[in-house]
Amino acid sequence: MSCGDQSIDEGSEVPWHAHETSEEVLRCLAGTGTIYCGDMVKDFLPGVTVLVPKQTPHRIVNLSPSEKLRGLSKEARVQDVFRDRGF
Repeated sequence: MSCGDQSIDEGSEVPWHAHETSEEVLRCLAGTGTIYCGDMVKDFLPGVTVLVPKQTPHRIVNLSPSEKLRGLSKEARVQDVFRDRGF
């Protein structure tokens, strides 16, 4: 499992990509953006959390011309998270 914070520059993006072996949870902390996850398109605003299934193409676009988009990402195989918690 890995966890980290991300900062996407003004008017920039994290390009389309997918994680072959693990799910990813993304949470917006600050800024204004759009997240594309498979066929879903959603506003990525503070407080929004998105679960990205493994092997699902996704990208995040910062829509602000003057503010960084900040978020948290956590990548893990769901079955490992449950196992580590004793389930």
